[in-house]
Amino acid sequence: MGCSWMSGTKNEEFIIQKLNYTQKRLNSIYQNSPLAFISWNKEGNIIDLNKAAVKLFGWDKEKIKNKDFISTIIAKKDRAIWLNWKNKDLKDFPHDFMSRALKSDGSVINCSWNNEVIKEEGSIKEFISIAENLNNDLERELEMIKLLRAINETDNWIVITDQNGIIEYANT
Repeated sequence: MGCSWMSGTKNEEFIIQKLNYTQKRLNSIYQNSPLAFISWNKEGNIIDLNKAAVKLFGWDKEKIKNKDFISTIIAKKDRAIWLNWKNKDLKDFPHDFMSRALKSDGSVINCSWNNEVIKEEGSIKEFISIAENLNNDLERELEMIKLLRAINETDNWIVITDQNGIIEYANT
């Protein structure tokens, strides 16, 4: 009997060590992800945010905690989309979409959002909203559109070919 008790204790220690290691790994991924992670509770208050969220939105981590996520982070024009889920079924909660967000300086950025609901024993514990800044992509697209417009409006011929001389693009 003494032997099985010892192996049970060693087994528990091993499981605790593995859980601690897993927790450290997940925390490292959360904190060092290039994507902005913001967790908030079912009342809507911000619980935590990672380094990328601090950098993207410009908020001091301690000053933003306990502020309302939707009114603090989401641009006024898009708040209705986010509020749809309140007092309703979670199927109305937006999971993968784009909306505008507010930075601490009041400027607005376009973000791609992915939201997850974290439940424990059937009840909602928190939400994790993962944001990616789309402004850089949009700015590049706008520059490309300007360049394409300039190319098409010039009186000169512009022809792009592949290495075999096959035309891939010709302006109007």
